[in-house]
Parts: sequence; structure tokens; C-alpha cells
Amino acid sequence: MGVILAVNKTQVLQNAQSYMAKGQIEKAIEEWQKLISESPNDGNIYNTIGDLYLKKNDLNQAIDAYLKGSEAFHTAGFALKTIAVYKKIIKLNPKRYDVYLKLGNVNAERGLTGNAIEDYLAVAKHYSQDGRIREALDVYRKIANLDPNNTSIRLKLAEMCLKEGYEDQAVAEYLQAAKVFTESGKTQEAEAIYERVLKLDPKNEVARIGLGMVPSPGDSVKQKDLLSKAEAAVAEGTRNHPRTAHAIRLRRNSFIRISLATPPAGSAAR
Repeated sequence: MGVILAVNKTQVLQNAQSYMAKGQIEKAIEEWQKLISESPNDGNIYNTIGDLYLKKNDLNQAIDAYLKGSEAFHTAGFALKTIAVYKKIIKLNPKRYDVYLKLGNVNAERGLTGNAIEDYLAVAKHYSQDGRIREALDVYRKIANLDPNNTSIRLKLAEMCLKEGYEDQAVAEYLQAAKVFTESGKTQEAEAIYERVLKLDPKNEVARIGLGMVPSPGDSVKQKDLLSKAEAAVAEGTRNHPRTAHAIRLRRNSFIRISLATPPAGSAAR
């Protein structure tokens, strides 16, 4: 068996510098590559090799080296260095949307939601334009998970799902958007979406209940009191009479609508 000799890092670096001074970039690259066997997880080595390939105008090899460097940095927990390398790649080739996606993932990990969404949007729009709808949907879902109250994204997701024939997924996104609208007091928008859901799925229980839960503009204190009483009645009724739960919920909806339409000075709804 042959004896494996340790790499003399100092000598390798001196050789690389000597070759660079002579303009022998390929030989300098070969010297740097010797260090990989000793330090395979050193992102700086790959980054330097990428820079050398760039001096040779070998863009593909440079990007390959940079990607290996970014993976090494990411594995080692150097997020800022990882991001810097991804941005370097994107600057060299703005069409590397796979790198935009990687950059978005790192920004999301760091809690930089705005930056991550910007990166993801670039990818999602490209995938959509390129006809890669399923991949675009996956990216839009990443955005929705990062920003759950973004109704524009939810509605876009729903429409895209419908076009692809994913009706159940579309309904789920519509309902999520309606919930956000309801919680933010945008009752008309919420009602419109619930009605849209019922056109797709006339028996959708969530949409039926949702329409009853949407408060009409008016006395917010009265609305909250009515909703609270109705919810309590539904909870008690479904516990005691589970087989008639659906009817109980529908009665709750009617109760809310009739009560909200009754002037405060009128008689109380039974």
C-alpha cells in the first residue's frame, strides 16, 4: 500500500501564488484543489477556486465551485457568508432561480421574512412564466407560510390551484383568506370568498358557518356578544346532540343574522 502524505498547506499556498504571478491560473487551481482533501468542508477554499475560474472566464466551473462553497458555509452555520456567495452567483447569472430559492430559504431561516419573500417571489414568477405551475405553487406556499395574513398570496394560490384542477387545495386557500378577512373586519371580502367556496363546494360546512359568523357593520359590542352566545349554544348542542350538529349550526347562523338585523331597542331574539 502506498503512503498517503499530508498536504503541506503552506507550500501549496506558496505554489498557488507563484503560479498566479506567472498567469498560470489552471495550475494555481490545481494547487488549491489539493487542499480540499485536507479540508473538504472549508467554504473559503471553494470560494477561492471559484474566483480563479472566474479569472479564466469559465463561468460554469466558477458557479459550481461557489455552490460547493455556499453549501460548506451553510453546513458550518455561516449564514452571512452563505448569503454573500449566493448573491455573487446571482450577480453572475441572474437566471439561476435555483439559487434564488436557496437564498430565500437561508433568509427565512434567519427570520428575514421580507428578504425571503422577495427571493421567493422572483422564483415563483419565473416558474409561472415558464409553465412550471406545480413548482410555482410550492414556492407560493412557502410565502404563505411565512406571511399567513397575506390574503393576496392566498387568493393567488387558490386561483392557481383551480386552474390546475386542485379544487380541494383551492378551497383550503380561499377559506384561509376568508378567515383573515373576517378577523380584520373586512366582512364584505370575507362574505364574497365564502360564497365563492360554496359555488365550488355547496356542502362546505366551514363556508356555511363562516357566512353566519361574518358580523355585519354596526355595533361591535353587540356583534361580539351575539357571536359568543351563538358559539356557546353550538358547543353545548353538539356535545349533547352530536347527530344534529349540522342543524344546530345552521340555526346558529340564522340566529345571528336575525339578531343583527333587529334594532337594539326591539325585543330580544329567542
